[in-house]
Amino acid sequence: MAFLKKIGKVGTKVDFTHAIGVDEGSGGEKTSSSLDGKCEHDIAIRKAAQAYTSCVESGTIDDLSEAFPITSSGTRWAGVTDSLMGGVSSGTLVRENFNGRISNVLTAKVRPKNNIGFVQMVTDLALDHSVSNTVDASQYEGLEFDVFYTGDADKEKFNVHLKDSNCLHKKSSSYRATFELPSDKWTTVKLPWTIFNGFGPGTEGNIVDQSNLRRIGLVAYGRKMDVTLALSSIRLFKN
Repeated sequence: MAFLKKIGKVGTKVDFTHAIGVDEGSGGEKTSSSLDGKCEHDIAIRKAAQAYTSCVESGTIDDLSEAFPITSSGTRWAGVTDSLMGGVSSGTLVRENFNGRISNVLTAKVRPKNNIGFVQMVTDLALDHSVSNTVDASQYEGLEFDVFYTGDADKEKFNVHLKDSNCLHKKSSSYRATFELPSDKWTTVKLPWTIFNGFGPGTEGNIVDQSNLRRIGLVAYGRKMDVTLALSSIRLFKN
C-alpha cells in the first residue's frame, strides 16, 4: 500500500524510509500513514470534487496550485518505495520552493536488492472513482512536464510509469518510458504515448491505452543513486 494518507501544506516533509509500497503504487487501495500511527503535520483540506476540473478537460494534471498532496485536478500525490517487494530504498517527498519554483521534491536513495530498487512519486488520474478509475486522454499525444535533477552525475536517467486498464498486476504491470536529465537545470520533457513499452501481465503485445489511463509515476529506478527530482508542473500535450 502507499505510504501517505495525510500530508500537509507547502514545506511539509514526509520521510518514507520505512514506507511499505509497491512498484506501481497502491493499485487503488486506500493509503495509510507509515509514521508509527502519528500525524505530526498539517492536513491538506480538499475541496468538493465538483470544484476541480479533470485533467483530460483542462490538459493539466498538476500545476501545484493546491495544498500538498492535492493536485490541481483533484487527485492526490503519494510516495512509494520498494519495501513491500523486499527492497531497501528510501526517500522523502516535500512541497517547497525549489530553485525558484514551487515543486514536488522527491529525494531518493535507491538501493537495488534482488533486482529491485525504486523510489517514486505517483498520482491517480481519475477524479471520481465512483464513476470511473480511468480517464480518456486519447485526444492528447502524450505527457509533458517540467523537472529539475540534482545528484552526483552530470546526467541521470529516470522513468515514467503509466497504468491503464490492461495492467493486471498492481505490483509490476505498467507501461514505461525513460528520460535523461542534465543536472542543475530546469528541463521540459515531452513523452509521446508511442514510446511507452509494456512490462508485466496484461501489457504484453499491447500499446498503452490512452483512453483508459489510471495512474502515473515519476520514478528513480533500477540502480544505486542518491538523487533529488523536483517537479513543478505536469500536463497532457497535443501536437
